[in-house]
Amino acid sequence: MKRSGSAKAVSKTVCSMISRKDVESTLGSSISSLMFYNIKKWAVMRSSIFKNINPYDINRIIISFHLFFMKNDEKVDPQTY
Repeated sequence: MKRSGSAKAVSKTVCSMISRKDVESTLGSSISSLMFYNIKKWAVMRSSIFKNINPYDINRIIISFHLFFMKNDEKVDPQTY
């Protein structure tokens, strides 16, 4: 397995690590999916529109997001979404 991170202690330190395989089997999702979810959550929680919504509802909002890809200069059709 390829190492994906490094750490350097600057004083006496206790380290803990977990493999990608163990995270995915424990949480039931891929690392990239979890990272993408966390990026969406970070963005929503810092939004002035959503800042007063409780964490449970923020999670419900994020789960309901639809992912789609667009070509350069393509416009979103409001009728589609």
